[in-house]
Amino acid sequence: MNKTVFGFQLAYFRRAANLTQEELALKAGCATSTISRIECGLEFPRLELFERLDSIFEQFGFTYEELPMNEIYDFHKAKDELLAAIHDGREEILERKLKRFEELMIKDNVEHQQYYALGYLICMRKRGMSIEEYIDRCIELFEKGRKIPKIEDLHMLHLTRIEHMIIFEYAKGHYELGELEFAEKLMAALMKYSLKRNTDYHIQRCKVISATFAKVLLSKKDYCKAQKCINYLLVKIAEALDSRILYHGLQIQKELFDAANDREGALVIDEFILASQKMVNYLHNYRKAG
Repeated sequence: MNKTVFGFQLAYFRRAANLTQEELALKAGCATSTISRIECGLEFPRLELFERLDSIFEQFGFTYEELPMNEIYDFHKAKDELLAAIHDGREEILERKLKRFEELMIKDNVEHQQYYALGYLICMRKRGMSIEEYIDRCIELFEKGRKIPKIEDLHMLHLTRIEHMIIFEYAKGHYELGELEFAEKLMAALMKYSLKRNTDYHIQRCKVISATFAKVLLSKKDYCKAQKCINYLLVKIAEALDSRILYHGLQIQKELFDAANDREGALVIDEFILASQKMVNYLHNYRKAG
C-alpha cells in the first residue's frame, strides 16, 4: 500500500466519522498538520499514532484491519502471523510468533497486551492448564479493556478482533467443561454477530465458529442444527478452497454420521480422507524422485 492510498483511506474514515482534521488530531494527540500531511499522501503515521487512529475509528465502526497494513509496519505482519498461529494451534509455531510479536508490540497498549496474552494462554492450555483456570483467565483478559458482555448484549456491541477471539475461546472453554447450554448460546450469538459483518475477517471467523458450534450441537445430540453448521462450513470451505479446514469439517461430518449410526456416510469420508492422504504422499515422493 502506498502513502496516497493510506491517506485517502484516512480522509474517508475521518469524514465518515464526521470529524474535522483538528478534531481528529485532538483525539489522536498529534498536530493537525500531521493529519493533513498523512491525508495528502506525504507520510505514513508512526506505529503509535496509527494504533491510536485505528482505535478512534473502530469506535465509529471503521477499521484499517482489512487493509494490508503489514506492508507498512513489521508489527502488523507479526500480528497477522500471530493470529494465523493462534488459528493453526500448533504450539511450536505459536511460541515463535509470540516471541516476534512481543519484540514489536507497544508494551503499554492494552490491545497488544491482549493479543500477546491470548497466544500465551493458548500455549498454557496446551501444556495442561485446567479448563477452569483457562476460562477465568479469558475473562480477566477481556476485562483489561472493558467488562465482558452478557450474551444478549453482544449484537449491540462493536467487538475488536481480539475481543471477538477471546469470547470465542471463552465459549470453547465452557464447551470443553461440559456446559453445553451456555456454550451453545454464546456460539450462536457470536455466529450471528459475525454473519452481520461482511468483512474478510468475520467470514473467516464464521468458519472457525461454525466448526466448534457443530461439535457443541453434536454433544447435545441436536443433529439437525449440527448438520446445518456443517453444511455452512463445507460451503464456505469449498468457496475458499481451504483444504486444512475442509478436513476438519469432514471429521466433524463423520462424527455426525457416527452419532446417527450412518456407517455408509462415515465410511465414504474415511475413504476420501485416506485416498487424499495417499495422493499427497504419492505426489511428495514423486517430487523427491524427480
